[in-house]
Amino acid sequence: MEVFLQYLERPDIAAAPTEEYLRTLLKRYPWFTTARLMLSRISGKVDPALSLYLATRPAPGLLLRSSGASGISPVVGTQGPPSDAVGPDVDEGAASVAGSVAMADASGMTGEAVTGSPTFEVIDRFLASECGRIVPREGIPEGDIAAGSAVIDEELATEELAEIYLAQGLNDRARAIYAKLSLLYPEKSVYFATIIARIDGNGADNS
Repeated sequence: MEVFLQYLERPDIAAAPTEEYLRTLLKRYPWFTTARLMLSRISGKVDPALSLYLATRPAPGLLLRSSGASGISPVVGTQGPPSDAVGPDVDEGAASVAGSVAMADASGMTGEAVTGSPTFEVIDRFLASECGRIVPREGIPEGDIAAGSAVIDEELATEELAEIYLAQGLNDRARAIYAKLSLLYPEKSVYFATIIARIDGNGADNS
């Protein structure tokens, strides 16, 4: 990575990364578009993934211009890529990278050179770390935290709701409501006890 960063900082005097170096870099950082663009220029091959990216995003200005000190001959330009730049397995539409880069260059869009490597160091540490299971901190309840929502509120415990549960076949919930109503209205306890006995006679569900 240091070789690449040095080139971005001083492309006029620093040695350009080799094709082998860029391929190794992209194996580790496949999303590194700047390195992918440079590899496309050095190898003389059009990268379909790069073409798709450049269709919506400008390329770094450093890589849009040919540098005599770097010794890199551009693959892309106003004249289009060489005839052998596009492999037989690449669609001709992939060659649109040339137009995308030329448009970005003409509009004056330039990228800023990377001035340091702290970001890459953080990425390296993250990739090297083991991604384990997230364990709840001490004091955080585990298990089904939605279980408490099944508790019947006294204000919601009505005979109408119990009848709805019975119609849906949720006998256990209906029985719980009738038991709650029996405690709330002792004068009707015999009435509710009769209904509960009838529910028990029909069997409870698994709700």
